[in-house]
Amino acid sequence: MTESRPVYWPFPVIPLDQQNPWHQQQIRFLETAFTNGFHPCKHYMDGEYYLVGGEGRSAWALYRGRVGNTLVSRWEIWLNGPDGRTATLWVDELDAASEAMTLWLRGGEVGESLAKAEGHIIRGPSVNQPASANVE
Repeated sequence: MTESRPVYWPFPVIPLDQQNPWHQQQIRFLETAFTNGFHPCKHYMDGEYYLVGGEGRSAWALYRGRVGNTLVSRWEIWLNGPDGRTATLWVDELDAASEAMTLWLRGGEVGESLAKAEGHIIRGPSVNQPASANVE
């Protein structure tokens, strides 16, 4: 069994002459997250990325499809707060998800963050109330 440890960006990628748009989109996502100070990492495989922001916030981008398929792009996005999962959505473009995740990790409201992905949402969003909001 292989050990599962996060691999932090920058890490080796396939040579430029072998990259397709699917690879390029992920590299752009990782470079943008890194430039913004979020220290992106991959878990298990390409297409499974985790970012950490301040105030207990984090975000996941998970590719849902056949790896390397350049015809269909589906990404499941999780926006997490200190009380757990705050929102989940599926988008058709990682670039749109990147904007939503960046705003969320910088402390933006969930509605503002989801608006960044507007026009690219293909499922959801599902927004959860924080546990602290359910206290009577």
